[in-house]
Amino acid sequence: MKNRPILVLLILSILLAGACTPAKSAQDYLQDGRQHLQNGDLSKAVAALEQALKKDPALSEAHLLAGQALIQLDRWPEAIQHLQVYRTLAPDDAAGYFALGS
Repeated sequence: MKNRPILVLLILSILLAGACTPAKSAQDYLQDGRQHLQNGDLSKAVAALEQALKKDPALSEAHLLAGQALIQLDRWPEAIQHLQVYRTLAPDDAAGYFALGS
């Protein structure tokens, strides 16, 4: 029983250390999405990009990448929504128009 206070302190320390982990930013999720795309894991990429967009709905690159990944997953209605938002956010970039035409 003498070790019980030490064990309690150890557990509390571990729990507090986990609670101090900084939240991921939109850019962090965007980077995760890029990495998943490079690895060919489209579903994980879309999930990460959607997390990025929850943090920052105006993150144009996340809309473009999500739209492109969703096209490859044959999830056209969602892809079109993302690409239309991308065209609104970056009207001078042909990538959004090109992706919609594919």
